[in-house]
Amino acid sequence: MKDNRNIVQAFLNMQSSTTASYLDLTSLLIQLAATAPTVMYLLDVRDYQCVFINKRIYDMLGHSLPNDTEVHTDLLIRLIHPDDVSSLYDLDKRFENASNEDIITSEFRLRHLNGQWRWFSSRSVVFQRNEEGKPYQILSTAEDFTDRRQAEIELRDKASQLQTILDTAVDAILTINDQGIVESFNIAAEKIFGYQAIEVIGQNVKMLMPYPYHSEHDIYLQNYRQTGVKQIIGIGREVTGKRKDGSLVPLDLAVSEAWVGRRVFTGILRDLTAQRAAEAAMQQQAYLLEHAQNAIIVRDIDGTIR
Repeated sequence: MKDNRNIVQAFLNMQSSTTASYLDLTSLLIQLAATAPTVMYLLDVRDYQCVFINKRIYDMLGHSLPNDTEVHTDLLIRLIHPDDVSSLYDLDKRFENASNEDIITSEFRLRHLNGQWRWFSSRSVVFQRNEEGKPYQILSTAEDFTDRRQAEIELRDKASQLQTILDTAVDAILTINDQGIVESFNIAAEKIFGYQAIEVIGQNVKMLMPYPYHSEHDIYLQNYRQTGVKQIIGIGREVTGKRKDGSLVPLDLAVSEAWVGRRVFTGILRDLTAQRAAEAAMQQQAYLLEHAQNAIIVRDIDGTIR
């Protein structure tokens, strides 16, 4: 992309610093395009024909360079994906109120000789205007970014898969950075705390803690960043959380650390409310049994005394 910017800028400088005729500009363009490391083409938006295109496009798309110049002047039109034709046809509209220094970007697919669709990113400037000042020829450079786009798609797919896993987990899962800022918050966490993920992500995790644990958390993170001493990472512990409505909730917390080019922490939390209620009920039952004035015997169906 840096080469594209340099080539477009070189053309802009050439336009602003010369009073050359159209033929002179075209000659300079052909000379510049011959050594350009990227695709260059000249599009006439009056009939949407490719007036000129350099050899680089043939190298990228696996085609042999034809001897007949009439064959390759419309190469873009012949090879462009049907769904992306508008990216060329809309250039005149996008440049209608543009100055000679404005650069318009667009993306489109071209068909490789092997049948694969390759993604290109283009940068375009006005090459020629009519007497009314309306652009009618557009000069563009383009680069193949198929591999980068595919990597981005795969990364998004993996992120989507990971989010699906997180959102179907029974336990609450959230991640924070080393400043305590929440970066992910799954559906189970929403149910426990009463917040929507959008309300929590980007905020300090302290919003989920009751007083006085705020300062303790800050001290822990600061100490860990400075010394690397771990106190809770890898160790399960019981903590108290604060819901959106201000009520408190007992939680079992396990924290792990990962390095993804930076330090992130993942907290897995389980709501202990039901467990604590069951324990309280059992304790109450035991108390009633122990302090009852009448004799009480509990036995199984088979007669075993419990």
